[in-house]
Amino acid sequence: MKKILGYFAILLMILSLFANCAKKEEQSAPQVEEKIKIGAIFAYTGPASFLGEPEKKTAEMLAEKINSQGGVLGKKIELIVKDTAGDPQKALNAIKELVQKDGVVAIIGPTTSGVSLAIKNEMNNMQTPLISCAASEDIVVPIEESKWIFKTPQSDRMAIEKIFELMKEKKITKIGLITADKGFGLGGAKQAEKLAPQFNIQIVANEKFSSEDPDVNTQITKIKSKKPQAILCWDTDKGSAKVIKSIRTMKLDVPVYMSHGIANDGYLMAAGEAGNGVILPCGRLVVLDQLADTHPQKALLKSYSDEYMAKYNEKPNQFGGYAYDSLMILVEAIKKANSTDKEQIRSAIEQIKNFSGTAGTYNFSETDHNGLDKSAFCIVEVKDGKWVLVQE
Repeated sequence: MKKILGYFAILLMILSLFANCAKKEEQSAPQVEEKIKIGAIFAYTGPASFLGEPEKKTAEMLAEKINSQGGVLGKKIELIVKDTAGDPQKALNAIKELVQKDGVVAIIGPTTSGVSLAIKNEMNNMQTPLISCAASEDIVVPIEESKWIFKTPQSDRMAIEKIFELMKEKKITKIGLITADKGFGLGGAKQAEKLAPQFNIQIVANEKFSSEDPDVNTQITKIKSKKPQAILCWDTDKGSAKVIKSIRTMKLDVPVYMSHGIANDGYLMAAGEAGNGVILPCGRLVVLDQLADTHPQKALLKSYSDEYMAKYNEKPNQFGGYAYDSLMILVEAIKKANSTDKEQIRSAIEQIKNFSGTAGTYNFSETDHNGLDKSAFCIVEVKDGKWVLVQE
């Protein structure tokens, strides 16, 4: 019996030793830091990289800054960035991986309207908030199909309303319309056709062009034959530069209006001297130095511009600004919700009011997932290869 008790005592000692070792090992093991995972999908390679690269750089710079200041809700942000290359299928694959594998609480991006529209249904199905960096109003309209979708750029509808107001002031009633045949261009064409009658404007010629077209001389010749009083072109910088060159080549001497999609120095370089004279509504980042010091956006725009310049030794553009706004709105929603629950984040975005961003002041609601109005635009003209503020 004594032997059995002895063995039992030894066994207890061994078990106690193992337990103490396990406890020490557990105490000495490094604790895994809990992070808030946020997805980002940008076209930082491919045809739209001139938009997507500054978005990627801005998001990474901002996430680093937020983490250096303590993160959000006491947790660091883990920004998981994926490249879409402007391809809808790559974007679909990316969002599925981010949500189903990486477990992100929300996604910012994508870069372009076409890709945003292509992933809209899937984001709704996965019930994960998306804050797009693209302009088409269809991204967030109708609201019944956009429960989980938000966007930061000023919408194409508001931009065209602003342009048509300028045309009405100048008594322009007949215009030629030329637009890219996909995504952003098609959205602009749709809004122009819808809104023109409200401003007593007649679209006497309506032409489309492809990014593969070497020039648009044929389309401009057709427009010229209809004798418009002005031309409205809707595309981003490279396509729009091609259009203005054809307009100058065809010697069509009428005012030319373009979209906020050209508001970066890529247009100035691509269009060269031909680009002068174009009028457009856009965000105020491109004319930051021309804003009055008292302008309510100037301090934020200068802060963003200075930080970006210091980190990357290049100027930011408004597309990077859209990524800035997307991430900051998401962070604000997480704070407001005091949670990383997706539904609570989505609901919190709808409650954000008077939020200052690079594109303007956001006032979201259950029926408005863009949150901006026409006051987000200034009017700019290209003069001597520079952006010149016409109307603040």
